[in-house]
Amino acid sequence: MSRALTVVALLLASATGARGQADLRFETVSIREGLPQSFATSVARDSLGFLWIGTSGGLARYDGYQFDVFEPDPDDPASLPHPVVRDLLVASDGVLWVAFNTAGAARFVPETQRFERLPAGPAREGGLPNEQVFQMAEASDGSVWFGTASGAARLDPETGEMSHLRDGPGFAALSVTPGSDGAMWIAGSRGRLYLADAEGLTRVATLPARQVEQVLAFGGWLWAVAESGLFRIDPASGAVRQFDDPVLLQAPRTLFAEPRGWLWIGTAAGFVLFDTASERVLTVRSNAPGNAIALPTATPTDVLFDRSGIFWVATGGAGVASADFLTSRFPVYQARPGDSASLASSSLRAIASDSASIWAGLNDAGLNRIDRET
Repeated sequence: MSRALTVVALLLASATGARGQADLRFETVSIREGLPQSFATSVARDSLGFLWIGTSGGLARYDGYQFDVFEPDPDDPASLPHPVVRDLLVASDGVLWVAFNTAGAARFVPETQRFERLPAGPAREGGLPNEQVFQMAEASDGSVWFGTASGAARLDPETGEMSHLRDGPGFAALSVTPGSDGAMWIAGSRGRLYLADAEGLTRVATLPARQVEQVLAFGGWLWAVAESGLFRIDPASGAVRQFDDPVLLQAPRTLFAEPRGWLWIGTAAGFVLFDTASERVLTVRSNAPGNAIALPTATPTDVLFDRSGIFWVATGGAGVASADFLTSRFPVYQARPGDSASLASSSLRAIASDSASIWAGLNDAGLNRIDRET
């Protein structure tokens, strides 16, 4: 997954303002528009502006109007190695890396429109330790890291040499997240979290989770999502805190941070917005039918906020959804069942405001106050 991407703070602040989240209205592209499969696994934007979408049925390049689809050809060793794309990474040198569930990884060569495959498997010298690649990330020193079912691998940007890092037999590197000074945070099997560099692994913490989906370095903390919820880790001491809000226990898969200190946590029910400052859930962007700001009814699998202000969400079953932060300026407040932070009723009788609050008089549920900051 693309995980946490650098976001232009001024752009986002101007699009959403201090009064709350933008009224993001999502549009979807899927099979009908030319995507090879509705199960999208990853999304990335390259230096030329093309949007790349990994699916379980091939790789698609989107120019905003139409798709170019890359699929495997058994008679062509330079074609896409496998139809099931697991992750995408556009490195700082512009190279597009593609990871696969059972075929290792490959780099895309724009001049030839072909793929150069990395050797993979325990018996392949100088290649990946396993053909199952979960995630990829680039460190600050330009090295490219691969999290695989047999540990992590680091590709040296200067020599092109591949080194392997693991913590004993049966060790899998499920998530790789850039740290500082060329280091990488690695979530291993059995909930173990490591700090890695070219010299090796250092275990930092152990989370009460079988499988960590994603780790994010943000605000001086490490944040992680797993099947058992949201965790915050102190990178210095290794202390772990688990948040027990019920909406955070819905098997979160993706994690995205925006400059205001909000985490967008992708779950099967939609996005949970979590404020890292107050350490509480702000609201749930449900994918339930009838919600005016609904996501497609499918679990978010990857997120991307690109330089043009578009928020892209890859979903497991509904293709890719997008919303424009620049044109979606109007907040919508409505009653959402099960969400105590939403209005108690959508039937309004009166409305007023002051510098800190919006006051809503409801026909059948008393008086509500909307905090402008949150």
